[in-house]
Amino acid sequence: MTVVVRTGYRLLDVMANVVRVRRIPFGFFENEMFEYFSQFGKVTRLKLIRSEKTGRSRGTAFVEFQSSKVAEIVASTMNNYLLLDSVLKCEVLPPEKIRHSLFKDWRLAVKGHQRNKAYVKKANKQKQAATIVAMCRRLNSQLLKANGLTI
Repeated sequence: MTVVVRTGYRLLDVMANVVRVRRIPFGFFENEMFEYFSQFGKVTRLKLIRSEKTGRSRGTAFVEFQSSKVAEIVASTMNNYLLLDSVLKCEVLPPEKIRHSLFKDWRLAVKGHQRNKAYVKKANKQKQAATIVAMCRRLNSQLLKANGLTI
């Protein structure tokens, strides 16, 4: 099925050649997915959805193939496929469900863990003496309250 979509000044032929893969097990990342799905046909783009905070996989990916027939074959073959103790769910997305920003930054490396590293660095830095004294006072007052509320 071919749909003509107007984006800006150009007309694009959008084919139904994008497969959504859900319930992806941990350890099956971009490189492994690209190699695995290349056995069916030419993979033009692949986007694994990741958490912005941690950078870990969210378990969903979008794979774009050069041909819509290959996408249909992949969706029918890989649907309910058992992979690493997880049952994959695959479906071909219709052209109207494909956002133009779906494959935005699909070649970039994972960078979600950078924010986590900054947080860990901030939490582990040396604390000043006044901060430590204030923390001890607060902890002691909480302990006194807890001991006074014995049940």
